[in-house]
Amino acid sequence: IGWKGAMSRYARLVDTHIAVIDSGFAKDHDELRNRHLKTISEKDGISGYDDDGNGYIDDEEGWDFIDNDNDPYDFRGNGTQVSGIISSNKDGVGIQGISPDAYIKPLRVLNRDGTGSTSKLTEALEYIYALPSFRILNVSLGSASYDLLLEETINVFEKENRVLIVCAAGNGGSDYIGDDNDQMPFYPSNYDSRSIISVGAIDQSGDLCDFSN
Repeated sequence: IGWKGAMSRYARLVDTHIAVIDSGFAKDHDELRNRHLKTISEKDGISGYDDDGNGYIDDEEGWDFIDNDNDPYDFRGNGTQVSGIISSNKDGVGIQGISPDAYIKPLRVLNRDGTGSTSKLTEALEYIYALPSFRILNVSLGSASYDLLLEETINVFEKENRVLIVCAAGNGGSDYIGDDNDQMPFYPSNYDSRSIISVGAIDQSGDLCDFSN
């Protein structure tokens, strides 16, 4: 992806806030310990009180839309893996995240089995909509089911040119061979929105993986 060349030209202007809408976030993972974005008004506020007035009490660390609480811990692993690719610490251990000044706000919408619902995803998008500091959302999930409410929610972001929504193109079907999304749509990556960038998986040579749509 030309990452080394990009880093040679990179200069930090501001910290980047990225909402990872996925299976959660392992906040005790050594590679991510300093990459977790906290909500300061809740961190320094009154316990049991909605200090920032967004309708979610004590959401300092993000929100768990599956268990409806303020601890979006990852019991599946995918959200933590995605977060690590984005911004894991540069410490010579494990992998190096591609965005050194990115901080993650985890929103858990997938359960322990890795499944979820469009209603939970829509709730998470609405949560982020009220936080104007977020310009990038990562949504590494989806299904073949079209949902009008989800599409309309995404279209609100597009109208205001608010955010880039990075969506997974998907990983084929039961045959483990990637499909053509133009023939077999995978949502939300297939919604017709200028806010969405649909992302497939590549191997170490930069070629599309066999399993990737």
